[in-house]
Amino acid sequence: MAGTATSDAARRHLHDEVVITPDTFGEYLGNGLHRFRILRLDLFNQCNVQCVYCPSYVLRTGTRLDLEAFAGFLRDQVLGIRELIFGCTMEPTLHPQLGEFMELVASSRVGPRKRLALATNGTLLHRHDHAAFRRAGLRDLYLSVDTANQETLSTLRKGTDLARVRQNLLDLKRECPRLRLHINVVVTRLNLPEIEDLIAWGTALRCEHFVLREVFTPTESDAREEIATNLSLLDGQFDALKRDLLDRFGDQAAFTFADKHALEDKHYRRQRGSGAQRYLLELGRHLGNLFSKPRSH
Repeated sequence: MAGTATSDAARRHLHDEVVITPDTFGEYLGNGLHRFRILRLDLFNQCNVQCVYCPSYVLRTGTRLDLEAFAGFLRDQVLGIRELIFGCTMEPTLHPQLGEFMELVASSRVGPRKRLALATNGTLLHRHDHAAFRRAGLRDLYLSVDTANQETLSTLRKGTDLARVRQNLLDLKRECPRLRLHINVVVTRLNLPEIEDLIAWGTALRCEHFVLREVFTPTESDAREEIATNLSLLDGQFDALKRDLLDRFGDQAAFTFADKHALEDKHYRRQRGSGAQRYLLELGRHLGNLFSKPRSH
């Protein structure tokens, strides 16, 4: 009996924070029972936007998560989920069954107990049934956008139509009036002069939380030299921006700031032999921490 109890206990996995993708999902199937504090779920290993500083192209395999297989996983192997965020390094709205995934999880016995969230570039929200998002209890939307200037945006996030994104947000908030909007911004030399305009754009849409992180240069990035030359900020610029934004908008929204030193030293130091998957998991873990803990400081 003691041996059986030990065996059963060994098959139970408690996860603080996990990223599951279509390519890693198979590692969990048949591998015991799982309880997740934070589960970040990439449904489709693809993105429709090309960000100049993003290394995720190395994982854009085009594979999709199967709805029926995930339903079986929830039913047979998941003990509970505290928070579920659709979207990590890929674009979740590319999956045509996004709404069905949300409703599946929301109607299951395992959660999410605290909140259901979506991280997206916002360009394809109009392709989905917003009523399904509401029925599933979508609570937080994390929008990735770096500027309210379309010309600059087309340089930094090629494939993003700002007018389309804005209309998508308005339509979604009309269907989901209690939805909380968060905006995630990568601050570069190109968009630095336009950040205050972006914050004004976001507050007009009732954004409650802005996450600003300074662009940094991943050691394994093919674009390292280009980022350092054309996008990196000068010393002191990010700190000056932080002071200006808190002075002007600090009473209108919450802000989280992460400069390049914090990102490089605490979250992106790579271990010998680690690959792109480890790097991107660390990226998702760090952004998950930022999203979960809005603060002003």
